[in-house]
Formats: sequence, structure tokens, C-alpha cells
Amino acid sequence: MDHPKINQDIHLARAWNERVSDRLVDLLSAMSTALGYTFSTEELRRGIYYPKGRVDLEQSQLAIMHGLSNIIQGKASLPMAIKEFPASPELALAQAELARKAAGAYDEHDGALRIKQIDNAQPKPARTAIFGSGLKHPADLRALSRARNLR
Repeated sequence: MDHPKINQDIHLARAWNERVSDRLVDLLSAMSTALGYTFSTEELRRGIYYPKGRVDLEQSQLAIMHGLSNIIQGKASLPMAIKEFPASPELALAQAELARKAAGAYDEHDGALRIKQIDNAQPKPARTAIFGSGLKHPADLRALSRARNLR
């Protein structure tokens, strides 16, 4: 079943394409005459005279369409290259200071993390109960948690 709107759109598109083709033939006829060629309208419709600029344009468009088609089909990818990172001298100094502090937080001999105990800080009750119970390993904490859930 043909829809009237679709049929009308198809006929309008065909008429438009014919009009564009006629205008192109008129343009090519004027160009070829100005350049000293004698081509008939029918020869121009069949593509006997085709300016180099038009050929280059169509080849460029075809290359773009093929490239996009390959990307969409997963046969190719977009090439990317990082040219530069936005940076400032202040940011570089801050990053270097952070790296220096991070490196200084570990012991040079055994690689253990250095911890600084502050005496005036009030311990949190949950941590006091866990650490006061002699549990030091995460597995011990999981076992304590399971034991509390079983009660």
C-alpha cells in the first residue's frame, strides 16, 4: 500500500534531482564553451566533460564516506595523538611536592608506612574497641564482624 505523502515526496525529490541535473548541464555547457570546447548537451549529461575541481570534490567526498563507513563498521578507528598537556609551573611544583611527601611517608628499609600518633586527639569509640581488642589484621576484623552478627 502506497502512502500519498511518501509518493508525493518521492516525486518532489525526483523533480528536484532532474532540475539540479539540468542546472549542472547548463553550467558545464557555459564552462566548456568559455574554455573553447564544443560539447553537446547530451554529451555533458553523459559526463564527457567533467571539470577537475568537480572530480576532486567527488573523490574527497567518497574518501570521507568510505572512511566513516569503515569507522562505523569497526574496521578502522580515529587516530588520536596527545600534542601537549595543559600545565602551569605552579601545578608542576605542587605535583613534585606531593610526590616528595608521598615518598617520605614510607620507611626506606622495609617500606612500611610511617604513622604519626597525635596525643591530644580523642580516639573514636569504634576504633578503640577494635584496636583495644588486640585485632590487627583485616581478617581478624572480618571474623569479629561475623561473630557479632551471629549473636
